[in-house]
Amino acid sequence: MSQEDDHEKLIRDYEKLIRDLICDNINSAITAYEEELPVPQGSGSVARRSELPVIYTEATQHLFYRAWSSAALLRHREVNVDHVLTALISGTKATLPDPLASNPIVPLTGALVRIAILEPIAGDQTIKSLRPAENLVRWIREANKLATIRDGAKWLDTSDLISVFSTTGVDQSVRGFLNRIVRLAENAGDSRVHLARIWKEVENIDQTTSRHKYESGKSFDDVKPVITATHAHTSKLADLAKAVDFAVLDRRTAEIKDSQLPRLAAAVDACQNQLAEVDRRTADIRDTQLAGITEVVDDCRNQLAGLAHQTAAIEARLPRPPAIGALILAIVGVLALGIAVGVVLRDTSLLEEVVRLARVYVAS
Repeated sequence: MSQEDDHEKLIRDYEKLIRDLICDNINSAITAYEEELPVPQGSGSVARRSELPVIYTEATQHLFYRAWSSAALLRHREVNVDHVLTALISGTKATLPDPLASNPIVPLTGALVRIAILEPIAGDQTIKSLRPAENLVRWIREANKLATIRDGAKWLDTSDLISVFSTTGVDQSVRGFLNRIVRLAENAGDSRVHLARIWKEVENIDQTTSRHKYESGKSFDDVKPVITATHAHTSKLADLAKAVDFAVLDRRTAEIKDSQLPRLAAAVDACQNQLAEVDRRTADIRDTQLAGITEVVDDCRNQLAGLAHQTAAIEARLPRPPAIGALILAIVGVLALGIAVGVVLRDTSLLEEVVRLARVYVAS
């Protein structure tokens, strides 16, 4: 066996020694807790049945070793449920309880926040001197009861610790405060995540403010020449104020007020009178002449209506044009008569015969 293997073996032996010491400390704390429990009346000497000593599986020993190590590193006075929750959630082999399985990052963050704000001791802390808190002792006792029911050898496994969160056969007060601690851890985790998100938003606002400050600085550089020119004009105005004799200005103002303002008031009054006369004349026109115009317009409308009636009567008496059929027959008749006359005029014998027949018809 090499020197390196010997070193690793020593480390493993030391860790095993520490794990055994942690388990002994837990059993001692459970014994002290049970001794302080009140004895039910009338139960005699066998009033309390303890399942000590608790026998821990290797997985449970490693779980407690991680919890005790973090507590010693942070110099805490004792190990509580939050330390074990942190070790449980951060482990890779344990099956998490239902409240932690859906989103373990949030309760893990919350549990870390809760143990980080615990007050540390003044000096260094060691794993050997750490003791479990009362809430952790009650948790382990209830898990050990489940291990006894599940396994007669009473090997306490991490699954027994997890089962306390959901099993109805355990002390409901223990189950209640465990789930309450999980909710507090989740709330702390949510607050931590929310704080990180707010901090990111603050950083974005700071970047935006810096950009606006830079742009405002550039804009102010553009305004600087205008401000300088304004200051120059202001200085000129100050010199002008020094050059102006305000006594003379006040005297001239008083003269204008005493002499010209009365004439201006009279002119304004005259203008107002003229406007009033215009209003009066406008009212007269509206009341008299507009009424006559309205009567003339009505007469015109009546005359136009009479003319329209007469025009309709004239159009009714006018002869109507012949119908298209009768017109065509007349044209055909005229053409036939013309053709017949033409034929008669060309043949004189025929004309004479026609004349003879006419005379005979007349004589008879």
